[in-house]
Amino acid sequence: MKTSRSSGAPALAPVALLLALAALLPAQETTGGDLYVEAGRVVTMSGKALENAGVLIRSGRVKALGRDLSIPVGCEVRRFPDGVIFPGFIDAGSNLGIYTERNETARPVVTDLLVEETFNPFEVDLPRVLRSGVTTLHLMPGDLDLVGGQTAVLEPLGEGKARFLERSAGVKISLVQAAWPRNRKPTSVAGGIALLAREVSRDPLLRRVVAGEKRAFVAAATRSEIEQACDLSRVCGIKGILMTSAQARHLPRKIAALGTGVILAPVLPAQAPYERRVAARLHQAGIPLAFMSSAPALPASSIRLSAQVSHLAGLPRDAAHAAMTLDAARLLGVDGEVGSLEPGKQGDLVVFSADPLDPRARILLVAQNGRVVHEAKESQ
Repeated sequence: MKTSRSSGAPALAPVALLLALAALLPAQETTGGDLYVEAGRVVTMSGKALENAGVLIRSGRVKALGRDLSIPVGCEVRRFPDGVIFPGFIDAGSNLGIYTERNETARPVVTDLLVEETFNPFEVDLPRVLRSGVTTLHLMPGDLDLVGGQTAVLEPLGEGKARFLERSAGVKISLVQAAWPRNRKPTSVAGGIALLAREVSRDPLLRRVVAGEKRAFVAAATRSEIEQACDLSRVCGIKGILMTSAQARHLPRKIAALGTGVILAPVLPAQAPYERRVAARLHQAGIPLAFMSSAPALPASSIRLSAQVSHLAGLPRDAAHAAMTLDAARLLGVDGEVGSLEPGKQGDLVVFSADPLDPRARILLVAQNGRVVHEAKESQ
């Protein structure tokens, strides 16, 4: 993984430099398309669902929603009388495009590392992400460093391009077993927390985390690790969003007291019933939720599967929808751009043949930034 500082590396060849610059477009330089999509139901996530309505996107942004909208000349039009429109889904934890460079390993605390600088926009699995209805990814450093660097939120645009919504969404902290190698200190969770408490007093970025100006995403897998992650607030002032597993079911009250939220590891049909019920239990405690795929470990489409399994195990429908869209956007700090269909927000949407929590529902169309990036053959 690269640092945010100059390292004296050789200059890129002119052609390679141009390709790299073109691939990583700043948000303000991305121009979207004009598109009108109509369906039997529009789930906006910002209010009541609209029946027999449409979404008008102009220059890549949602312009209007409702019935009988005026469609501009030259605007692309798609109609799905029996379809359901949703905001584009959000994978709240992915390693796609950074998999081989997501860990630093030489130093335990590396707040200056930017995961976005290692992102490969030509990753072969990115088109599959869009076809699954996922239009936004949260890229996170690996788990081998106590502080592994800064996460990023982006939209893969295809053709080797990406639009970064947040180049520094938060700081990744790892309390899992993999962060304690025998050949480098610290070698335990207790030692790691002690080091973190010392670093908070001298690292400017960690001081911003303590001040609430920057998010922290804390990986914790076991019950003990989750307890210690919750105790970071008391020990060194860090209230992190937990990136965790079904073991969180043991500590809903303690997690809720943090006032942050949880990004859940994949919830799969083959897991035990108590594991499948973890999202429902956390929701009952009032904890905001999102799902991560940890791609390429699992495909980005697994966030929809996690929502389906969690819903069947008791997570209310609206909460399952929000975990894939607006609640995920809020946890990542990008709800001003994505997560719901509202005028002024990014023109990302997915059209399903039925509610996406129905395993039989097919994806009919995916639009990102007002451009159709996937369309089922039956709808063409």
